[in-house]
Amino acid sequence: MSKPNLIYLKKSDFEVVKQLNKKRKEGCSPSHLKKSFDKHLSDKIKYNKKIGIVSNRLGFISSYSYKKDIPKNPTRDEIIEWEFMGEITNSCSRLRRGFNP
Repeated sequence: MSKPNLIYLKKSDFEVVKQLNKKRKEGCSPSHLKKSFDKHLSDKIKYNKKIGIVSNRLGFISSYSYKKDIPKNPTRDEIIEWEFMGEITNSCSRLRRGFNP
């Protein structure tokens, strides 16, 4: 049973990630984007809407500094863009430089 405040990255979110990648000035290559997405999918990256924290199976990734900055009712696409896309593109950058995602 999924908790309503936890939003997990899903396999079906890859289409949104591809569209967001196209909008970026320095987007990821398709192969790096897929590898990065799959890595975060397997790590079970999630966003807690109530407390504004991004984490995965390994632990804490990021949070909002001020509680007042946490978006009140973000859409799934907004969560993907604001909370997950930075992690995915960071992994793409690591792959481009020859490191693991």
